[in-house]
Amino acid sequence: MARPWVQSVIAIADVDGDGHVSVEEWARALQAMAPNEQVAEQDLQSIDRDRDGRITLEEATAAVTEYYTSERSLDLFTHA
Repeated sequence: MARPWVQSVIAIADVDGDGHVSVEEWARALQAMAPNEQVAEQDLQSIDRDRDGRITLEEATAAVTEYYTSERSLDLFTHA
């Protein structure tokens, strides 16, 4: 269910068009979507699970699914 949304975010985040989303590119996307910079940084650290500097579709989909199905998602607006 989250996969099509993640694919769209990845397409937008890949600003250099190399077919890969770097941690820096993903960080820019998170900053645009997150209520504040601290939340974006926390999210970024949990997404690149293999720490290779790239965000894969699988990593991003797992993170989005986890986020929206956990108690943490209920706190989204308290960080604004």
